Amino acid sequence: MNRTARGDAALAIAIELAHQYKRGAVTGRELAASAGVPAPFALQALGRLRRGGIVVARKGPAGGFSLSRPPARISAADVIEAVADLQEDRSPKRSSGREATEISAMWANAETAAQRILSGTTLANVAKFSRADKNTSPATRREGNFRI
Repeated sequence: MNRTARGDAALAIAIELAHQYKRGAVTGRELAASAGVPAPFALQALGRLRRGGIVVARKGPAGGFSLSRPPARISAADVIEAVADLQEDRSPKRSSGREATEISAMWANAETAAQRILSGTTLANVAKFSRADKNTSPATRREGNFRI
């Protein structure tokens, strides 16, 4: 699971929907503005999130997007997987021999650890910390179980 701009945008949108979960449907433009994502990019991410079962879309005057289930039941990994390109290529191996095997094992372990953290971090967790930390400095702001 690689970090991408698409994944980051989808997470920002999903976290904003978690903040507004009890409000109901939120328009794509409102989400884009509050998540700080350009509207066309946000709408593309919302389409992928809808197809991935993370959000539902409602048409009409009271329409918009909302999470398909409670934020505590959606992990960061769910969101990233919903918008990921299945065709994403892995970086080619640049060396061969024993070192290449050790390097591949190291990256596999790192990916496993990242997957475990993202799978264990729900939108509710991140939304709770991001709201609580709005008034703290970026250097000490907590996001999930780690500092950024």
